Order: sequence, then C-alpha cells, then structure tokens
Amino acid sequence: MKKIFIISIAGICFLAVYFFSSHYISSIGVTDEQELINFISKKENVQQVNILKTKTEEGFLAAYYNNGTENRLIVLEEDNIFSNRYRYFGGSYSSSNFNTYNFGESSSWALIIVYGNNYDLKATSYQFCNNGNTYTNQNLGKHVLDIYKIEGTSDISSKGCIYDKNGNKISHL
Repeated sequence: MKKIFIISIAGICFLAVYFFSSHYISSIGVTDEQELINFISKKENVQQVNILKTKTEEGFLAAYYNNGTENRLIVLEEDNIFSNRYRYFGGSYSSSNFNTYNFGESSSWALIIVYGNNYDLKATSYQFCNNGNTYTNQNLGKHVLDIYKIEGTSDISSKGCIYDKNGNKISHL
C-alpha cells in the first residue's frame, strides 16, 4: 500500500512538472522591447524588426512593427498559468493604411484589433460598430493599435469609418 502511495505521488509530481514546464517553455517573457524583437525575429524568420507601437490589454499583447519591407501585426495571448508570459496567438499584415484583425471564440468573446500606419493618412479618429455597440478612438497618432475584446459574442464584424480632423470620412475599416 505504501508503495502504491509513493508511486501515485511521484506520478502526480511528474505530471505537475510536465504541465507547468510545458506552459513555461511554450510561452515567452516580454519584460522589454528587445525580448519582443527577438521573439518576432525568430517567429517570423526576419532579420530586421522595428517596433512601431505595442499595446497590452484584455490579456493580449499586440505589436505593430516593420520587418524592413512591410508593416505587420503580431498578437500574443497572456499565458493562463504564468501571467508575465505570453503565447503566440496570431498575426496579420495589410497593404492598406488601416486594417483590423478579427477573431471570434465561439459565443464567448470576439477580438478586434484596429491597427495601421496613419503617417500619410493623418486621420484623427475612427469608429466601428459590433454587436450593437459603437467603438471609437478620437485621438489617433502616427501609428494606430487598439485592442477590443468584446465579451458575450462571437460576432467579429467591424465595419466602420476613418475620419479627418473636420469629421469628414476619408476611408473605411
């Protein structure tokens, strides 16, 4: 009986070590910009990474960056065991100035990330609707990166408009 108990405890310890180490190994710590640059270089297999803007919100870390030829978005999700570590979630790029990254998780939540280069467009705000609610940002800078995790829906629609300083529509999301 004592032998079975010891084997059981050893098995539980082994499974716990395996579980926690797999979470730790499959995630990255992002304590500074250089760690993020190193991760992006390795993940995207690029030599040059210039971080244009980062944002952390709702358990996600998004980075808008240039790889020497184009601007791209990478999205990391906070690990559910180690809150200071992140796992790769997805990425995107677009040839247009503004774009959205849209993801739906069954009926639990939708993730909409608005990102882009506002250097030439010089927009001052955008607005989009989702699930009966309107989301806006009226203080746009040179680079745009906003994260919206919308609870209680899997609707990933994000039709909207981009406006200039006079409130005139200059583009669509």
